[in-house]
Amino acid sequence: MSKTINPLQSFFHAQPALANILGVAFLLCALSTQIVALRRSSLALPHLIYKTGVVESWRSSGRKLHDAHLKIIGDETIYTTEYFGGWHNLQHEAERDEEVEFYTLPEASSTSSGETPYFGLSRAGHPRLSFWIFFELLHAQYTDLIVPWGLSFFGLPLFNLNLVRNRALRSVSACVVVLSFLLFFLVILA
Repeated sequence: MSKTINPLQSFFHAQPALANILGVAFLLCALSTQIVALRRSSLALPHLIYKTGVVESWRSSGRKLHDAHLKIIGDETIYTTEYFGGWHNLQHEAERDEEVEFYTLPEASSTSSGETPYFGLSRAGHPRLSFWIFFELLHAQYTDLIVPWGLSFFGLPLFNLNLVRNRALRSVSACVVVLSFLLFFLVILA
């Protein structure tokens, strides 16, 4: 039986130096994206502003990526967040006249749409753990870094684990892929 070889695969197997250089570039892109997102989230966590109030309205778009809008009685600000739907996640869905608590960031209070992002929405007296709030912040950071995150999220498994022959580079790439998927799963779950 003859095996058909992908022309791209045969090209990079014939040029191992080029494959290694591109593999290192994908790896550095992945590592730098994760480090920047984790650092921004950890720096933002202590600066969250605690808010509480009674829900005037809460609506969600109901798509796979939900846009949720929160309006508090006596507050002119519309608070918004994004989260993945379609399966179980730990986001609280507020109801009218329910007393809730949540967090906002001071520098994010004036977005172009006039809405303020919120994190950690929960019933009053039942705050979310800072562990889960961290992953909500991480989701916001991934949204800001979508291009390098996408390159690394798809580039590492598709390129480094298939076309690079250097064992050390493949091993490090596999570890980064596993950690990236774990972080992504926790972000979706949060």
